[in-house]
Amino acid sequence: MNRKANVYDVLKTVTTLLVIVGHVAIMWTDTGAFSPVSSSGSLAILANFIYAFHMPLFFFVSGAVYRMCLKRPGGYDRGRALIRRKAQRLLVPYLLVGICYVAPLMEAMHLTTDGYGRFLVQGIFLARNCRHLWFLLALFWIFFFFALVSMVPPLREAMEGEDEAAERSALIGILLFLVVIGAVAFHLTNRTFQIKEAVYESQYFCMGMLAQMYAKRIDGFAVKYKWTWILAGLLVFALLPLSAYPFVVVRAVLGMYFLYGDCLFLERASGFVTSGSYAAISGKAMEIYLIHPMINYLVFYFLGDIIHYAWAMFLIALAITLVVSERLAALVVRVRDRCLLGAGKDI
Repeated sequence: MNRKANVYDVLKTVTTLLVIVGHVAIMWTDTGAFSPVSSSGSLAILANFIYAFHMPLFFFVSGAVYRMCLKRPGGYDRGRALIRRKAQRLLVPYLLVGICYVAPLMEAMHLTTDGYGRFLVQGIFLARNCRHLWFLLALFWIFFFFALVSMVPPLREAMEGEDEAAERSALIGILLFLVVIGAVAFHLTNRTFQIKEAVYESQYFCMGMLAQMYAKRIDGFAVKYKWTWILAGLLVFALLPLSAYPFVVVRAVLGMYFLYGDCLFLERASGFVTSGSYAAISGKAMEIYLIHPMINYLVFYFLGDIIHYAWAMFLIALAITLVVSERLAALVVRVRDRCLLGAGKDI
């Protein structure tokens, strides 16, 4: 793996960890699925800080990796082939996890009054309450959009060619378009099929493509001026009370730069990317993402009314969620790899 790919792997891994921390801490806000016995302003602030940029960063990384794939020898899937590939990688897990994992546990923990069948239709098939699975669906729609872009010859040539000026113009034009329609989507309330989220988050995907284009310059600036990404993190805190669309986008961009700088530092830290803890998450980040929310819910379902100290509950829930999710993810990966190996042998 080259150096830059490793940076994005660090981003993906650290962001996965932040998502788990955020999903535990959000229980101490008004939007948590459960209400712990004790309140905690510090945990609420922690959750709001992480939520300011953690999901935009996932889309940012996806966009950066997508551009890398476009530039590699032989190019990348485009048009119908890209749609078919992403349907297999995103929609199939969405349906499997939604039908067999999320919906049954939501019903078992009494987190829905619809019943399994109605929740399946409304929550999963129409995606109006698909919990964390919205990321898969939104990412699919974003790839669908860029598959359409790849069918337009001038845009395809600009994005896949060697003319940097043409690519920059194409990406800036697409980004401006996505920022404008993102402003419209931000104020919509209908979440059917998660199109609203896809439209809003698509701007961060495109930002990732642009950032990857200028990765060396961004890296050099962030390494030379460490105070800039530290300041960006502090500004995220300052902007937390502001909920208007421009501030939300600025806050997300600042947070992404803050974590990007952190991950550049971690990438260069001795032994970090070769540690067992890093490998435990990085090799199965998607599986951990898909599994962990329901584990977290189960912890609060059984212990939320018993443990009265907020930070003790937070640390216990975080530890159990991390360990159990990682172990289950490892099992899923082993089963999947054996199935694929068996299919390969049959062929």
